[in-house]
Amino acid sequence: MSTLVLDAGPDGVTAAVLRHDLSVVASTHVDVAPAEHDGRLELAPDDLWRATLTAARRVVDGAGTERPDRVAVTTDPVATVLWDRETLGSPRRAVLARTVDVLASVAAQEPHTWALVVEGRYAVGGLESYLVARMTLGTWHATDATHAAATGLLADGRYTWSLDACRSAGVPVDALPELVPTSGRVATTEERAFVGLAVPVTALVARDPAATPADRLLAAAALAAS
Repeated sequence: MSTLVLDAGPDGVTAAVLRHDLSVVASTHVDVAPAEHDGRLELAPDDLWRATLTAARRVVDGAGTERPDRVAVTTDPVATVLWDRETLGSPRRAVLARTVDVLASVAAQEPHTWALVVEGRYAVGGLESYLVARMTLGTWHATDATHAAATGLLADGRYTWSLDACRSAGVPVDALPELVPTSGRVATTEERAFVGLAVPVTALVARDPAATPADRLLAAAALAAS
């Protein structure tokens, strides 16, 4: 048994296959090119997805017979992505900033984009939600509390979105991801979409900024296998 861990952020995507004992079978890193706009880092979601596929394919091929039977995703929690629920294409760059702040900016400056959020055509989420959507052909729109806590929209002390915060910000709750446990079966990848793997996603965990990349991989793999 082994876990494919995807660690994604503005520095790119690190992928690794780790055995149940947390020894590393194969690992790789693929860079992405962030840009700075108005003092914030931005990423092209399609670039992040392509980097994810490239990194995942390398380590799955490198693992040989130790094909992973689960996936763990760990990403920068302070990020906001919008994407089309049907095509999975994104109308704008992902912004490395709190969701409540990014959506306020979109509502004020991009009315056509915002109208599609309100109508339910566009989904909103973090990097983890976007990657899960791409891996599952849009079947799953999910996040966990470790990521949701950074959005500015999570209810204090509760595992639910704050209706008051959403109402105040004008954010439709239906545009936000379903809140799922940090570990356990939270989604299932589609073989057609994700390097031939049809396996459960068993961990979504926000990056620990104090941890080294190696430690992030180990922590996510341990949680996925628990």
